[in-house]
Amino acid sequence: MDRAEQRTVVHSGDLHLGGSSLRPEGGNSAETRFQVFQDLLELCRSEGADVLLLAGDVLEQDALAPASLSRVLTLLGGLAAEGVEIFITPGNHDAATPLSPYRDAGLWPEGVHVLVEPETVALPELGLSVSGAGFRSLYQRQPLLPLLSAVYESARSAGELEGCPLALALLHGDLRHGPGGLYNPIDPLDIAASPFAYLALAHIHQPDHEIRKAGSCRYAFCGTTQGASRLDEGPRGCYVLKFTDGRWDSARFVDLAATVYRNVAVELQKPENVEQAARQCIAKLREAALAEDEERQVVYYMTLHGFSAGSYLPDPEILQSRLEAEGYVFSGLLDRTSPEMDPAKLEEEDSLRGLFYRSLSRQAARAAAEDQQLCERALRLGMDAFRSELL
Repeated sequence: MDRAEQRTVVHSGDLHLGGSSLRPEGGNSAETRFQVFQDLLELCRSEGADVLLLAGDVLEQDALAPASLSRVLTLLGGLAAEGVEIFITPGNHDAATPLSPYRDAGLWPEGVHVLVEPETVALPELGLSVSGAGFRSLYQRQPLLPLLSAVYESARSAGELEGCPLALALLHGDLRHGPGGLYNPIDPLDIAASPFAYLALAHIHQPDHEIRKAGSCRYAFCGTTQGASRLDEGPRGCYVLKFTDGRWDSARFVDLAATVYRNVAVELQKPENVEQAARQCIAKLREAALAEDEERQVVYYMTLHGFSAGSYLPDPEILQSRLEAEGYVFSGLLDRTSPEMDPAKLEEEDSLRGLFYRSLSRQAARAAAEDQQLCERALRLGMDAFRSELL
């Protein structure tokens, strides 16, 4: 290698820049995604990255405005001008269709490599090569990894990879054992048979908690850089990889998300009105905030459990508004509480609800031990059905 023997590689993907089709909740916006993208590029600078691998869905192509594309090109061009080699493989959200900006080679700054067809790029000055291939339509049924491995082996046999002992690759796709799949199915057996030292993957928004290995090839899903909903709970960011003398050294996950999503469950203790319910919820939120020690914006999705007392039935919209008035941000609130039951009153109640209670409670009393829990659950679900109207 001509420069320092250690190489730093940043692995990211699923940025969905410029898009609104993911319908972000809790005030998360397209601008937030750009802010996180800029943070990613600043991380490359601060880490002294040699290579940035963007493994697909960099753009939310269907909703991409010309101004947003121009911004992406400017930001990437700025980093590439500082000597960072940038590689992009199109994914299902930014497939290289005939009208895709990826098809306009003159559009992309020098040092930004868009790999659509299976291709290997040699960088002998860094002592490495990068191989990649991308989606050409929404679906990519044919596995790309075997094709990519063949292209790499052909380049190596032709002597095109002299001085490039470190073989990197990037793909967008689904990890899948065996045939089938719509989104570039990637079989771990193909990973094990590949010639690559590291395979950078994207498509699954949940990042791998640790680097995996198949054969001699290490691989990982980096996850999205910014969550979009309660389904994206937990850290979101990128991997910073270190290689020394062309060999694996270390990996570190860096959390980049500007907005954090948290799912919170609250066990209500028989509140009799919205204020009592709100106080119990706020206590839980404060407890969660102390445990997280989070300085970023947190968007909560709350699920209520437990029992409500008297005639009070939690109204999710009213309770959420009350909590938002305290400064909390929510993507939703789900009520799974049950009304507290008074068996003595229900035994005497002259209503369809009373009749239902008496019938199910007697069945539960006669049920075998192994059926007790099932009967009790049926009773609880049935009583929940009477919550909106006393019959």
